[in-house]
Amino acid sequence: CTSILDVIIGNNKNSLNEYSTSVSRADILNTINQLTPLKFEKFVLLLLSNVLKQENIRADVSYQHTGQTADGGIDGTVIVNTRLKGSQEY
Repeated sequence: CTSILDVIIGNNKNSLNEYSTSVSRADILNTINQLTPLKFEKFVLLLLSNVLKQENIRADVSYQHTGQTADGGIDGTVIVNTRLKGSQEY
């Protein structure tokens, strides 16, 4: 999941360049579609936390998976702690 996440959000430019010639958008979507419900929920939380971290460079961003799978939703929270705004939960 982490290498796919790096490609999706461009976290690691070397990784993006490495995968851009060998992995298509369809390959990425296919891999995501093959994740188990639990891994998909954790993937979404990891993706959201990484996006929020990129938007808040100096923030402390963490996530926690809080629920069961196969109940129709993503169960978890992403917490962003900043000096100016304090703690925000998503």
